Amino acid sequence: AQAVEGTYDFEWVVPDRVLVGRSEIPELGRSAGILFFYSEGDGTITMTSVGGDGQLWVMSGPADSEVRTTPPTPQADGSTLELRFTRYNVEPDRFESKMEYSTDGGTTWTQGNRQLFRRRAPGGS
Repeated sequence: AQAVEGTYDFEWVVPDRVLVGRSEIPELGRSAGILFFYSEGDGTITMTSVGGDGQLWVMSGPADSEVRTTPPTPQADGSTLELRFTRYNVEPDRFESKMEYSTDGGTTWTQGNRQLFRRRAPGGS
């Protein structure tokens, strides 16, 4: 498995409701714009992400859950793809995440990437 480093930078647009950010993975030449928002009405957290390929990803899940999924998303080749992200080993300044994907409507899931997120120290890089 390949290991690369990247950064996520976020700031609140509406405190505790709307968070905007950017993902950068220089080694892979990837960047993406990200928007998280909390809907109090139905108790969900939704994340939208668009990278250099222009593909819009929308994933959501209950605010009290560590799992977020996308709906079946059409791909350029005519297939559909679903993503499922699960946070685990959650601590105040770090958590881990695994991404799984399905091409059969969520019947089976294949392991994708794993990520370790660490909060940067104030003023740190």
